[in-house]
Amino acid sequence: MGMLDSALLGMFLTQMMSAAAFSVIAPYYPSVASDKGLSGETIGLVFSCYPLAAWVTSPLIGVIATRFGRKRTFIAGALLVGVVTTAFALLPLFGYGMFTFLSFLQRLLQGVGGAAIGGASFAIIASGYKERMELMLGIQQSMTSLGMMLGPLIGTGLYYIGGFSFMFIALGCNFLAFIVYACWVLPQDKPYMKADAVVKIQHLMKNSGVMSVGIILIIAFMNLAALAPVFTEHLTTNYDVEKASAGFFFTIPSLSYACVVFIIGRIPQTVSRIKIMILGLYVMLLAMILAGPWIIIGIPRSLAIVVIGLILLGIGLALSILPAMPIMVKKAQEDMPYHNSEHISDAVTGLTLFCLYSGQILGPPISGFFSDKIGFENASVLIGSVSLIYAFIFTFTSKSLRPTIMQTLETPLYQEMVSAKKSELVINEEF
Repeated sequence: MGMLDSALLGMFLTQMMSAAAFSVIAPYYPSVASDKGLSGETIGLVFSCYPLAAWVTSPLIGVIATRFGRKRTFIAGALLVGVVTTAFALLPLFGYGMFTFLSFLQRLLQGVGGAAIGGASFAIIASGYKERMELMLGIQQSMTSLGMMLGPLIGTGLYYIGGFSFMFIALGCNFLAFIVYACWVLPQDKPYMKADAVVKIQHLMKNSGVMSVGIILIIAFMNLAALAPVFTEHLTTNYDVEKASAGFFFTIPSLSYACVVFIIGRIPQTVSRIKIMILGLYVMLLAMILAGPWIIIGIPRSLAIVVIGLILLGIGLALSILPAMPIMVKKAQEDMPYHNSEHISDAVTGLTLFCLYSGQILGPPISGFFSDKIGFENASVLIGSVSLIYAFIFTFTSKSLRPTIMQTLETPLYQEMVSAKKSELVINEEF
């Protein structure tokens, strides 16, 4: 079927609908919750339950996928998301106490299901599409971003047709239909599972090579998530953007990300993926400088410059994220040859999710705190500077870059400087 076979298509469409189910509550749930008496702070906590539940669950996903199978894990997660999405339709029937309890419970369960879907799909790609892992992971992330954008749009149409409850019933039923298709086309699990040979996420966290790449994932998603709590206010206050139009700006990084996916997929493997990731860190720094923009260094305050920053943010994210998982899998397999490579792939998917959600959890509070203290323009640069600092650290600690550094140290100019220094030492010793 060309680039995407039926298994990938079923998996990606299910993920897209799962992302839509995640994002569809944003425009309409707060007003219903306010009518039930929930405060703004409580509503914010309900929204934060999804990434928190996914973060807590992610270290277990690799173990679950190994013991029970990737397909079963994916389908179980999708069913959980589908049932919970449909159950949101019942919320208006309850009073304050039960409404609050069910809101937290359903959002937590939705996060668990989302983590299972994401982890299982990572593992399926890492195992079955090793030669095209970067491209497939990029398409997967692009489909997820598309779902995030489509959720509010689909929800708006359904809401105007039948209201809050109808919206979730229609979306949930459609999602369950995608699950049926995924059950039909997803490949059966390989007979590799052995409970006594499971690779846990703790094993990978002790591997400095794997974790050094994992930190890049944390930084990348922290930069993206940093926009969530303050960027709309920044646009409406400084650039007179209407709140109804602010959501468009959040889609810009996703669009530029999707474009870079296909470019990276065509870059020859002879080009160092480590260097591509480091380039991504530098691009993210530039993106955060322009997203303000940082007028202290003379950049004019212009909405066009902000848009350029958002475009660069998507490019930087793609350059940093897409090579990460293949490198982590390869590094773990090299350092743990006594483990089944399939077990390692499952464990790396759990670690990847853990890093992804860690960044999503860290970004908003850090951004909100520093924006209140020093303003968004300065806060965005401060967050972006983390990319710069880690780029330097990663450059000088990555073994794959050491040959390049050594070549620099072996240039004639450097050798001449060393010889001159040695001659100076000899002269000093003579005196």
